[in-house]
Amino acid sequence: MQCGVVTFPPGRRQLGRLYDEVHQRRRQRFEYDMMIGQWLPAAVPGQEQLNRWSAASLVREDSVNLAGVASPAIDAAIANLLASRTKEDSIWAARALDRLLLSGFYFVPLQHTNAIWCAHRAALRHPERAPLFPMFPFGFTLESWWMQSAQPR
Repeated sequence: MQCGVVTFPPGRRQLGRLYDEVHQRRRQRFEYDMMIGQWLPAAVPGQEQLNRWSAASLVREDSVNLAGVASPAIDAAIANLLASRTKEDSIWAARALDRLLLSGFYFVPLQHTNAIWCAHRAALRHPERAPLFPMFPFGFTLESWWMQSAQPR
């Protein structure tokens, strides 16, 4: 598979859309050797793990199992996670799944930061405190921002 950066001259933006469509089709059909992607965490890991890591997700074109994970141990860990009924059991099951995913070397980390970078205009305002529950991603919700109107002179 060939990969690279594609730039288009002015007036040729339709080629960019075509390239995006080809890229999306290849992604959906798992026609790649390596893919850049991200997985945003859920507040409580659960059903979405099947679509991300299970062997069954590899036969569906809408799957987000970009790493191509197909492991009976991981399938069992997901089943354990979904069957857990207490907070403690969920934590242990999620940690077991995490260890299995880490030991499989499915990822090459590119960058990690514990901050969210956001460029914005000075007139934008946001709440001083975010809600206490996790939101996309990590309490950063643009839906709660507003534009401060100009002050009368």
